[in-house]
Amino acid sequence: MTKDFNSLDDILSVLKTSLQPLQKKVEHDFEKTKFPLGFIVGNPRSGTTLFLQYLASLGCFAYPSNTLARFAYAPFYGALIQQMLFNNQFDPIGELNKNEQSISFESNLGKNKGLLAPNEFQHFFRNYIPNYFPQHINTDDFNKIDFVSLESGFASIETVFNKPFITKAMMIQYNLVDFYHQLPNSIFFYIKRDPFYVMQSIYMAREKYFGDIEKWWSVKPKEYEQLKDLDIYHQIAGQVYFTEKSLETELKQIPENNKIVIYYEDFCNNPTKYLAEIQLKYLSSNYELSILNNSLFNFENTNKLSIDKIHFDKLISAYNNLKS
Repeated sequence: MTKDFNSLDDILSVLKTSLQPLQKKVEHDFEKTKFPLGFIVGNPRSGTTLFLQYLASLGCFAYPSNTLARFAYAPFYGALIQQMLFNNQFDPIGELNKNEQSISFESNLGKNKGLLAPNEFQHFFRNYIPNYFPQHINTDDFNKIDFVSLESGFASIETVFNKPFITKAMMIQYNLVDFYHQLPNSIFFYIKRDPFYVMQSIYMAREKYFGDIEKWWSVKPKEYEQLKDLDIYHQIAGQVYFTEKSLETELKQIPENNKIVIYYEDFCNNPTKYLAEIQLKYLSSNYELSILNNSLFNFENTNKLSIDKIHFDKLISAYNNLKS
């Protein structure tokens, strides 16, 4: 093989070509997940990353790490490699001399630093789902999704860690009912935050990510086409309002045992408040969560005015106009 490896894409391309066919073969051995799949959904900037970090820190879930995400095209092998490198059971005398890999509760627009830090795992979903960005999936594209392979991919990860797998799932969150029907052994965690501060945070994310508040950032609800040419305040308000409306409409059609609403403000004040409910959801599927670490007491609630009040008030006005 003659090839330059000057970028991450060069390396990933070769690994994908070599390992993806092996993943396809091994998926035949892992048809169904034995534990409930956990999908975290919510508006961007609502606390979904923080919630995933918290669940990852408990030690009772498998989750998509930054290491595993580099093998999104072959997650079974990525999971094996991660276990081999970071599970002390497989390195009893410390030959690899690795540093402690604890979960950090810091993030930058959903991105986390660290080999074992949680990852959004969107490239994994893109192996099976036609849309590249998190958005509503139309009927034609939905019918193209290979759910057999998707569940096998999840099952292959679950098998390595022998724990229920949980991940952020913005790629599917506008089609929750349809996904539930295809993957009924699922639990949906809806993170709900005061919409005014979600809007403020999206406003700030546009500036931070693009350096331009005029550019659309993150998820696209079904109503995107009617929002994209509006002013920035109505774009952001519509993004938040219609995402919230879609999630709540979809979740009403999903059984109680398969969903939990997590209120960001309550969660920050008392992260353990929801643990008993989470444990009961898994118990109803005949699985008892073994929590290894639960020492956290609270997180900072970042619901505070952080932009010019004129812009904040315009966001609130645009959101209230949609509700009226």
